[in-house]
Amino acid sequence: MDKVTETDLFSRFLPHHGFQIRFCNPRAGYEKGNVENKVGTHRRNLFVPVPTYHDIEEYNRKLLDLHVGKASENHYKKGIVIADLFVEDQKQ
Repeated sequence: MDKVTETDLFSRFLPHHGFQIRFCNPRAGYEKGNVENKVGTHRRNLFVPVPTYHDIEEYNRKLLDLHVGKASENHYKKGIVIADLFVEDQKQ
């Protein structure tokens, strides 16, 4: 049986950012592909080509505005507003 061991840094990272984790089964990459795909989509859409900016705070506000706009869209599969799904996730 495989044993999961968290590093000390990762263990401290979790409560600092309010994350809870659930490890996938070993050799079962299909269990995490949805998240990996979303990370890749955001990377390609927001950071390719590498952005340039003069004011990091202004750039961060722009990124936040893009995400707020995205959150007002319907989820591709569930047909429910993404922001509403996020509120439900927070309750869990």
